[in-house]
Amino acid sequence: MTNNVTAFILRNEGIRLHPYHCPGGYLTIGVGRNLDALGITKAEALYLLANDIRRVERSLDEGLLWWRELSEVRQAVLIDMCFNLGFNGLLRFVKMLMALQRGDWSQAAAEIRNSDYYSQVGDRAKRLIRMVETDEWGVAWPSTRREL
Repeated sequence: MTNNVTAFILRNEGIRLHPYHCPGGYLTIGVGRNLDALGITKAEALYLLANDIRRVERSLDEGLLWWRELSEVRQAVLIDMCFNLGFNGLLRFVKMLMALQRGDWSQAAAEIRNSDYYSQVGDRAKRLIRMVETDEWGVAWPSTRREL
């Protein structure tokens, strides 16, 4: 494809960075991508995930100056919670964040366990708790997990 074709389609379709319903009623995003019919590919989903992880890490870098001092496993817990809750949602875990900052893993885990989040996300929260307590990836997924 040439740049001319790209420019031509962009001019005809426009570009929308949020989902919308096209005149035909289909959920659409970007440059006329019909999500109802086409969805996205696995590669596109993983590309979006990588961008989202970078966005979350920037938020953590700006808002929790100490978080990079944690181990990779415990950093992953914060990334996962921020990914799921948004940065402002993560900030509601004041006692957990304070416990993580001072290295009190038991208290940090207890704060997750004693939250509404725990009952809302089920096994996800249990995995995060085990990761905070053990500092091990092995508890993050069952041995039967499928590879990406």
